[in-house]
Amino acid sequence: MRTPQTTSLVFRGSPGWAVRGMTSALFLVIAAACASDATAPEETVSEERYVLQSVDGSPLPFAVSLPPGPVSVEVTAGSVRVISTGTCSVSDTARIDNQGTVTTEVDIQSCTWTASGSAISLTFSDHAFTGTVVGTTLTLIQGDESWVYVGD
Repeated sequence: MRTPQTTSLVFRGSPGWAVRGMTSALFLVIAAACASDATAPEETVSEERYVLQSVDGSPLPFAVSLPPGPVSVEVTAGSVRVISTGTCSVSDTARIDNQGTVTTEVDIQSCTWTASGSAISLTFSDHAFTGTVVGTTLTLIQGDESWVYVGD
């Protein structure tokens, strides 16, 4: 049995908020430009759906480190979809174990994207982040971790 890797995100509130907090924290920690500075998408990034493959070189599931308590959260799947119109969406699926009661939550957020060469920026209503696209691989950086998505 493979042991999931961990990261140190901090969440407060109920288990449902933990997943929404996890998703928001994931997006907040990656730096990006403001939406008002956006430019039209370039042809270097094609319409694509990218599926989360690994976090910092380790395959999924990815255990999110929470404060001591009865709740554990694992990211079990994720995807980023970029559309040629400059819009995008990000979906994350998490398994939540609250004292033996296991649930699965899916969080989907809409965004816009811009690109310059291999650099890509995803901008949401309250946060943004950047990454690179090389071939069919999208890499996003969270702190010192690399979140790697592959086009399907």
